[in-house]
Amino acid sequence: MPEEINEDKPELSFEGKSFEIEYYDGRKETRKFIMEDGIFPYLDDEFVECYFDIEKETDGITGEERFFKTVRIIFIDSVEPIYKEEIKLAYDEIEILDYEFDGKGGVTHIKYSLKDKNGNITERECSFDSGVAANTYEVIDKVDGYPVTLNNYIENEGGTNYYLHITYGYNEENIYDSAYGDAKACCKCMCHQEGFLYIIGYIMMKIWKLFRSNHYCRCNAVHWWE
Repeated sequence: MPEEINEDKPELSFEGKSFEIEYYDGRKETRKFIMEDGIFPYLDDEFVECYFDIEKETDGITGEERFFKTVRIIFIDSVEPIYKEEIKLAYDEIEILDYEFDGKGGVTHIKYSLKDKNGNITERECSFDSGVAANTYEVIDKVDGYPVTLNNYIENEGGTNYYLHITYGYNEENIYDSAYGDAKACCKCMCHQEGFLYIIGYIMMKIWKLFRSNHYCRCNAVHWWE
């Protein structure tokens, strides 16, 4: 087994590994997992597919739910699990402590903390040269092999708020925290401002829609809908 699994492209983790294949007639063969041109995965000459997933198992008696990271391989007419690891998060609380924007809606720096089951707190910081753009999800860190994901969202059509959502773990098994504030604090476009500037921005959005121009704000928010 590989020492580490590439969750985005799990097939890369198994390049050069040998697999034993048992056919319906009882015949067994050993084949090597190869990557043709570094893109297309094969077991010798037979194309295969690999995919990473999160699976949930529920105890039929206690109702307890357990979550697993898995990699499955599709080979001819068989779908087989080749990797399975239970998700056991060491922390049960995450909190956004501080963050900075680049004036165009992108997050350039974020500081957050993790608290474990014994109450111990760990603080971490992440900086981004190009910023985590608005209306995107991005894995910004990894802690104990589990992803920390940031969702940066700014309201559309000159909306007045931004929202940050940070997650540790996976969608099915995670802890999270959120922060929000005035969109004008992270994007300087007039569409997010207040008072007279907002009135101008509102008029401009109507004009942009009429002429089908400037569809998106500098922060990726939508200025107008079809």
